[in-house]
Amino acid sequence: MQRDQALGPGTLVLTLGFLMSGCEAETGGLNELSLPTDAGPLPDASSQPDTGPRPDSGTVAVDSGVVPADCTTPNPAGCVVNACPPNAVCDPNLGCAPSACVCSDGAWDCTADCGGGMCRPTELTFRLIWNSDVLGDVAYAQSGGGQTWINVYDAAGQDVVMDADCGLCPCDNCFSCALCGFAPVVSTPFGGPLGPMERIWDGTTHRQGRCGTSPGSNVACQDYQPLQPGRYTARFCFGYRTVQNRSGEFVDNPQCHDVEFDWPTANPVIVYEQCDCG
Repeated sequence: MQRDQALGPGTLVLTLGFLMSGCEAETGGLNELSLPTDAGPLPDASSQPDTGPRPDSGTVAVDSGVVPADCTTPNPAGCVVNACPPNAVCDPNLGCAPSACVCSDGAWDCTADCGGGMCRPTELTFRLIWNSDVLGDVAYAQSGGGQTWINVYDAAGQDVVMDADCGLCPCDNCFSCALCGFAPVVSTPFGGPLGPMERIWDGTTHRQGRCGTSPGSNVACQDYQPLQPGRYTARFCFGYRTVQNRSGEFVDNPQCHDVEFDWPTANPVIVYEQCDCG
């Protein structure tokens, strides 16, 4: 999955309000208190039945009927209990969140395990930001024809193939897929008034395989696999001029910059930013 575009600035604001109202009772006062004259003598305290020790003034009786205050913070249990937001999935192997929590006397009481899971994005966003103090200046990012401004490498330095080769069938559909022709190389201006370059990737990798084992059927295909957990490097490339030949428009003498990231990640936006200022 791929969406490459130059984006303008945007702002997201989220506001949450909570209002609680109370009540107040008002009573009138008593002007006087009269006792009947024939009430008789007051009972002797020593004649009252023994009901056991009285509670200390600083304690609250267990059976007082007082309901403990509700927990005011979100349930800290993992996503196996608390659903993930849109565009995210629950990964039980990510992080260390408890699998269950209950509210007790205004505080969360949680299990001691790490099996609750954490939400991770189903997509990664790569964002290349370039600015200049020269009005109207732009940079160029390259795509098409197997050339791209963003590449990903694993911890061993091997290229992670982010794009499907439309000249190869999937390995589970080797002989009945539609194939494409040659895609020319293009260079997209970005930066300054045009905004950043951005690509959204669903984490699907494309590795070359072989179709069948019988003679005549052992042809190349591509296997679709999700990105495996690990440490990765995103390489952002761009330049200031373009050159053209029969294959398309190329970025001339591109410069590249690496940004490391972990997958899965709680931060789905990988950014490289440069300002040619001053």
